[in-house]
Amino acid sequence: TYMRRGVLSGVVTVVGKFSADELGAYYDQHLPSHGWSPLAEAQSSKLVSTWTKGNKVLTIITTNVTFSIGTDIRVELWVAPPHTKGDLGQRVVYDSAPTGETQFSTKPIRNNTGNIDEENI
Repeated sequence: TYMRRGVLSGVVTVVGKFSADELGAYYDQHLPSHGWSPLAEAQSSKLVSTWTKGNKVLTIITTNVTFSIGTDIRVELWVAPPHTKGDLGQRVVYDSAPTGETQFSTKPIRNNTGNIDEENI
């Protein structure tokens, strides 16, 4: 996790024995009562659901994971502030400071030719 523009941001990843439909129904039922509003949803081999709450965006990504003993679902919950016009053309780089505090810096994502570098894709 890290702090960006006053929002505690980060990702949590869990693996469990739910189906994408069960998990989606759970979030549809419980997130609105915690102040989250649905924004978008897309489904293919993954289910991606996006929610907003104040100055936060929550993106939920579910993926079926097959193990030798069966199939589980992997869930990633990403929370961050929405992008602003000032974010365009910048990539935020987060590093852990030696003190354990999170520090970050921004750097342009385009090289001198105006193209996006391979490492920034």
